[in-house]
Amino acid sequence: MTDDTKLIHDLKQQSADAWTVFYRSRHVTVWRFVRGRVTCRQTADDITAEVFMCALRNIEQFNPSHASIDRWLFGIVRNTVAAHLRKHYREQDRLIFTGDPTNYETVEKSYQSHDEVTHILAEMKTIEREVLVWMYQENTSVREIACRLNRTEKAVENLLYRAREHFKVRYEAHKQKDESPHGTQLSQVTEKSTAGRT
Repeated sequence: MTDDTKLIHDLKQQSADAWTVFYRSRHVTVWRFVRGRVTCRQTADDITAEVFMCALRNIEQFNPSHASIDRWLFGIVRNTVAAHLRKHYREQDRLIFTGDPTNYETVEKSYQSHDEVTHILAEMKTIEREVLVWMYQENTSVREIACRLNRTEKAVENLLYRAREHFKVRYEAHKQKDESPHGTQLSQVTEKSTAGRT
């Protein structure tokens, strides 16, 4: 009997020792994966705990002929993180990035199509999505974002610029797709000057 086979057997028998070994040997890897996809340490802690509770509840359904124990676990991790992100963006009810999409210093909260913005954000890279949410939904300073990411403030400013540009491209694409003679636009873009931008 291999080590994994014995571990799986003991996990299914609800062995406390086996679950301790399973948790301790995988906790850091799971936590780091989750932390890279959410905005704060406490959320990562909570999701990681939820992942292992879900594994405990569903270990009887695990079939080692279909996947390794680690692949099964990370399927739970990905599903749990995805569920959290869907809930998180739904709870940012009726928020949207508006204003001239070439000048995101003018971004404001607006009662527009939250579902569309959520969809646009979901298409973006995790790091770009997070810095936009931190900056424009949570009003986080560049300095604090730099601390969270362990980057310089200049690097964060460059990251924010790229994220805004990528959001702009997707925003315009969605707006064009949603425009029709019988429909309405995704959002009315406020006319604002972009003087001083290069």
